[in-house]
Amino acid sequence: MKSSIGIIGGGFSGCMLAYHLLENTKDLQVVIFNKSSRIGPGLAYEPQSSTMLLNVKAGKMSAFPAIPTDFVDWLTKENIFPLNTREEITDSFVSRELYGYYLDQIWQNILQIHGARITEVINEVITISNRIDSFTIETKTKVYTVQYCVLATGNEKPRNPFLSDKAFISSQNYHQNPWAIPTEKIHDTKPILIIGTGLTMVDTIHYLREKNKNGIIYCISPHGFKILAHENSIVSYDDILEKIQLSGHLADLLAQFNSAKKEIQKRKGSLDALINFFRPITGIIWQGFTPYEKNFFLEHLRHKWGVARHRLPPISFQKINKEIQDKKLNINAGKIKEIIENESGLNVRYFDNAKNKELSLTVSCVINCTGPEGDVSKMKNGLLLNLLKKGLIESGPSNLGVQVSVNDMQIKNTHNIKKLYAIGNLLRGELWESTAVNELRSQTEKVAQEIIRTEKTKNNC
Repeated sequence: MKSSIGIIGGGFSGCMLAYHLLENTKDLQVVIFNKSSRIGPGLAYEPQSSTMLLNVKAGKMSAFPAIPTDFVDWLTKENIFPLNTREEITDSFVSRELYGYYLDQIWQNILQIHGARITEVINEVITISNRIDSFTIETKTKVYTVQYCVLATGNEKPRNPFLSDKAFISSQNYHQNPWAIPTEKIHDTKPILIIGTGLTMVDTIHYLREKNKNGIIYCISPHGFKILAHENSIVSYDDILEKIQLSGHLADLLAQFNSAKKEIQKRKGSLDALINFFRPITGIIWQGFTPYEKNFFLEHLRHKWGVARHRLPPISFQKINKEIQDKKLNINAGKIKEIIENESGLNVRYFDNAKNKELSLTVSCVINCTGPEGDVSKMKNGLLLNLLKKGLIESGPSNLGVQVSVNDMQIKNTHNIKKLYAIGNLLRGELWESTAVNELRSQTEKVAQEIIRTEKTKNNC
């Protein structure tokens, strides 16, 4: 009997996993489930605005680990930037929408070559159940039977603010999902509050301005705005980086990181080289931490790593700074205490760290940009909550994602059920960095290899 695999999620991970499986097998059937009819781009690369840029240069955005120039090759072949040299394209920050078209074309090519082995299900998965040698995947209208199942569900909505009065959460002026903002419901000139000051905040501000939302924008987060811009540097710091010893202990690694940082700063250099040194091995380092070290990192160092790790394209950085200089953007480090809706709008009471006192402001709406929820027990995804209740998944380390075996990406569960895998955001507890293309493309290839190996073993028995 021909085996089949159910892939839950049709974003980057689902698309590329299907590619690797179909390209390297002859008979495997792929059933891919997605709420949207567009497979490939997913939420990240089907943005609300064509002006939203990738935060990584085009030269590092290939979907294929073995073909690092593939995205640039595509841009060049499509003649999208006819006035730019290949070197300039490689070094540029292109739009996320454009990257979505790249993934869309990959999927269309997959369909053209392997369409007979693909079933696209444009529907929400309600639950998954296991049998002796298979899984049943249930949507609102139909039940599918597969031998393998992969959760590639992507990012969840941010967690709602933890406040005593939760009435405002049901307000039409509160927007929990920053990736689907109904701007037609937002006043053009009245103030807006954004909770969170990370990369999503930057995208949201650009989008609001594009939609002529010209009121002052307030932003509040525990640390305020600390994001830096990418810097162009051709200087090598190998003599500094080669001194770093990866002992595995958090305190020692932090000391070495800070020492290298100071040495690079003395030379007035960019920290990109230091971050690039750690990025490929972040998952390995994270796995070596004790539970205490992981929790300490999340509580005390998470923000600092985020500042170093997440950089903006220079043009985006300049736009945000101009907003601040023109006093159209007011960023505060502090903690929100209360949000009450009244006739004037949403009254926000918060503690301001810089002024060391409570302040208040009134805004027309609140947008949540605090980042995707990582704790599966707190997610609003009905499928994941259902699987958690059944014991098919368990909360991951530090209550991030789910528990998996990082050797083969199989989900650990109380029933010891095999052939159930996870990719992407659900691996954050095990790998920490598990949302960028750099990690996702490697994960999809690894899961595909494991499934292919299992199939070969079965067929040889």
